Amino acid sequence: MEKAPILGAVLIGGLWEIFVIFGVHWGITPMVMANFSMYGYDAFQAFQTLAVIAQIGAAIGCFFKSKNKELKKVAISASITGIFGITEPTLYGVTLRLKKPFICACVGGAISAAVMSFFGTVYYAYAGLPGILTIVNAINPNNTTGFIGMVIGSALAVIVPAVLVMIVGFDDPKEK
Repeated sequence: MEKAPILGAVLIGGLWEIFVIFGVHWGITPMVMANFSMYGYDAFQAFQTLAVIAQIGAAIGCFFKSKNKELKKVAISASITGIFGITEPTLYGVTLRLKKPFICACVGGAISAAVMSFFGTVYYAYAGLPGILTIVNAINPNNTTGFIGMVIGSALAVIVPAVLVMIVGFDDPKEK
């Protein structure tokens, strides 16, 4: 992260949800806790947050793009759980199931994290479940640009995947 923060941002923002799929995401927690203990901050969780928010953006894109009433219900409810940092419903109920939206979310997470890396954004408090509600963890009076970067990154993390889903599309499930 010190040598190439943009590379770390792209990797974490773009690939984090793959860790979630395989259930190994909790294995990162000791590293994050060690960062807080040693440095008083952690960049990993800030980038991870954008990957979570990007899944919400992709699900919102699916909500607007789909004609299927059942998928729309699942997409909107999964987006709500994503607000609280829980992306499994979004992953398994919407984006991963439809494939292309998952890829759009990974791209959106990578892009938004890359942009955020230019602001030096880090978290100053541990977020058990990183998501929209935990962006306040980037507030620090000594680093005001960090929170601005978090807000910009969060907005991009919703908008980029939603727009990509609208452009790329997906195989909309047929109504039964």
